[in-house]
Amino acid sequence: MRFIPIFEQPNGKLFTVHYDNEEQDAFQQLFENWEDPEYLFDFFTKYEEDLNGDFYQNTIEEAIHHTREDAELLKEALLQRKDEGKLIDQNDFEALFKPLSTNEYTFKFHKRHKAYGPMSNSWLRIYAIKIEDNFIITGGAIKLTKTMQERPHTQEQLSKLNRVINELQAQGIFDADGLTDN
Repeated sequence: MRFIPIFEQPNGKLFTVHYDNEEQDAFQQLFENWEDPEYLFDFFTKYEEDLNGDFYQNTIEEAIHHTREDAELLKEALLQRKDEGKLIDQNDFEALFKPLSTNEYTFKFHKRHKAYGPMSNSWLRIYAIKIEDNFIITGGAIKLTKTMQERPHTQEQLSKLNRVINELQAQGIFDADGLTDN
């Protein structure tokens, strides 16, 4: 597992994880999947029941269109921050990433966070670990259910978050200096 910088901002850096058994890093893989109509068709066919569940009422075709549009806007928002050399809104990554849950204690060295797609009722999630003012993207998912524990693909993302925390601890990375020294 490696931590690859994506870009730096005045108040922090954005990294992504490159898992040893993967061809692409987590950031690249996310957007490749979210922009691929075949991947999305297969995904929404598998989880079609969730598209017509408690939270959403969409056809597969609507879901594919919504996801691709939301992913494009999310990617543009991130890259705009990179290209402008500053963050919009609060001038830091806090504008984008929110704590994964209310159980994320402030005294932890490694805090789990999530970012949402910018569209209304977005089901896109990017998951990351926060170390000081830095965020490490561990993966992401299309979340169609209330909790991550309800579906295998979101359980996998929760597992990745925890696996990255364990790796950071094993490498003795507890602050921004430790992260940038690797």
